[in-house]
Amino acid sequence: MIVPNSSWTFDADYAGTEQYDKFRTALTDFLAPSSVDNQSLEGYWNSTGRFEAQNASSSDYMEEVYGNLITYYQWTNFGQPWYEDYAAQHEGRLPFVSPSPLVRWQYGANNVSEDLFNDGLAKKGYYQDFITSDVLIKDDTTCSSAIYAEPANTGSTSYRVRRV
Repeated sequence: MIVPNSSWTFDADYAGTEQYDKFRTALTDFLAPSSVDNQSLEGYWNSTGRFEAQNASSSDYMEEVYGNLITYYQWTNFGQPWYEDYAAQHEGRLPFVSPSPLVRWQYGANNVSEDLFNDGLAKKGYYQDFITSDVLIKDDTTCSSAIYAEPANTGSTSYRVRRV
């Protein structure tokens, strides 16, 4: 079981600390793992030589991948064909699109080329290989040799937590 200690360090005033600690204790008690590794994903990335191979931390390496993949894919596979079809049926007008997908589609249309999309796919594949070969290693009996548990936020990183 992999439970990086640095990821479980919460802001002093974070209301979720007790719930996260209870969850971590209950999960560890339930699974009774043979070992608990406190290394973070970044630690695995570094210890496997991938930092040197890519000359980047895993977060820097993957920084724009998700955004580039979804914006380009959504635009080229749905947005653009839908716009064209709609315009053909409605005297060249464009349909109303809610602001959230509209921003993604515009970004994908104007900022992400097919080459950048393909680069993102390659990076995603490289990172997937890292996870499956160095972190959550396949085990024919139990499916994987590890479980990776990390909280979604530590109090100051959540978009849902409003600081005043």
